[in-house]
Amino acid sequence: MVAMAAFSVGVYLGTRIVKPRGRGGSGVWPRRVTVTLGLSLLGHAGFLILWLAVGGQPSTGVAHVLLGLWGVAMGMQSTAVRSLHVEGVYTTAATATFIFVMGDFVNWSESAEERWRLWRVLISLPLGALTGGLLLVHAHIYAPVLPLVATVLVVATATLAFRDRDRRPIL
Repeated sequence: MVAMAAFSVGVYLGTRIVKPRGRGGSGVWPRRVTVTLGLSLLGHAGFLILWLAVGGQPSTGVAHVLLGLWGVAMGMQSTAVRSLHVEGVYTTAATATFIFVMGDFVNWSESAEERWRLWRVLISLPLGALTGGLLLVHAHIYAPVLPLVATVLVVATATLAFRDRDRRPIL
């Protein structure tokens, strides 16, 4: 219940941020997406700090707080990615990507470029899960660093790639 409630809060917050207001909400990667992902880092950082504070061995109460922190972060990230309108790519459920890829085999309607994009997503998901699993088994305490670093890299890349396009304040 904590995870679902926190995820819902993250979706609500993320939607409030990525929703375009007047000018500045368009483009391939609107700045609001980067801001939303950047703010989701607060949940990641809070999780990591608390995780390290309890030595990776949280009590039930602390586990609920950890679930809440990450739930909010994941809700915000899912909303940010969804706002990009890239079909078949979801940050929290790979099954939707499978639906798009397998549906494409039946319909054979998508371009070869789109098909390969979806396959790259499906390949990267288990690679990320494998990396996270290996960290969890062999370096348990550092497992939460992987999603934090991945999100930081996305935010940094987006910030650098789109830094010159629109210098107006967004909020």
